Amino acid sequence: MRSLIVVLVIAFATPAVAQPATDEKSPSLAVGLSIGITTGGIVTLLAGDHQTSMLIGLGAMYIGPSTGQWYAGEVGGLGLAARAVGGVALVYGLSQMLQSECDAEAGEDCSGAANRGRLGALLFYSGAGLWIGSSIADVVFAKRAADRWNQRHALTVAPTSFNSGAGRANGLVLTARF
Repeated sequence: MRSLIVVLVIAFATPAVAQPATDEKSPSLAVGLSIGITTGGIVTLLAGDHQTSMLIGLGAMYIGPSTGQWYAGEVGGLGLAARAVGGVALVYGLSQMLQSECDAEAGEDCSGAANRGRLGALLFYSGAGLWIGSSIADVVFAKRAADRWNQRHALTVAPTSFNSGAGRANGLVLTARF
């Protein structure tokens, strides 16, 4: 009788396999969001015909790289802070470079203009590098954030065996991480 029950259970049971969690985060989607929104911002900024669309494009360029991390459940604040510092340095450097233009032939005092121009160029290029570097880092971190999410929220099935008072028993261990 016991054998018949075992055969019936095996015949009508579905195989036990670990199913992916329904809230699993896709690393490809995280990277795609980061790249896609940033690229959309660049296109909007360059193709914008009025100030509103250009500001929207600049905003998308600013927040776009962090959206993949947000999708994966992380803050992504370091990249936003780095882009903010880079943006301020870029704008201030550009203003210093523009103010350094001097016409000595017209009798203007150009003593500090060269230093202001060098400082402006240094700030401008440093700010641009910080902006671009933090954007690239956020895209890379988006994939890592999705991978971390999936590891923290994984469902694992593993075989096990143990000895009990009645003999050796085999089974499966189901582990869930939250």
